[in-house]
Amino acid sequence: MTELIVSIIAVVLLTVANWKIFTKSGNPGWYSLIPFYNFYKLYQICWKGSMGITVMILTFGMGLASYYTDDLLILAVPAAISILIQLVFCGKLAKAYGKGLFTAIALAFAPFIGRMIIGFSKKGFVGKTA
Repeated sequence: MTELIVSIIAVVLLTVANWKIFTKSGNPGWYSLIPFYNFYKLYQICWKGSMGITVMILTFGMGLASYYTDDLLILAVPAAISILIQLVFCGKLAKAYGKGLFTAIALAFAPFIGRMIIGFSKKGFVGKTA
């Protein structure tokens, strides 16, 4: 029962933090409630172009390839590219909200904490980075 209560509190906190992340950037908060679309919009917040679509296609392709092959080299290359893009994304997201390296590391390795830092901080949206 305790785990359920903690889980519900964590989901509510994360939802509120994500809502605040979107509203700080001038987007509607409800974007945070729609799966996949919220990731796409987060990529648009901090990255120019259509990197969000690229990452989604890459992830879908890796999942499809893993279903049809056991060759680790075929799976490792797109996985490494996806991880690299995700790390750069975490840095850009932190910078877009005026945060530094610590927040970028938190976003990469403890996304729950990183989202809390960005969502509940007093700093607002600084803008897209190059």
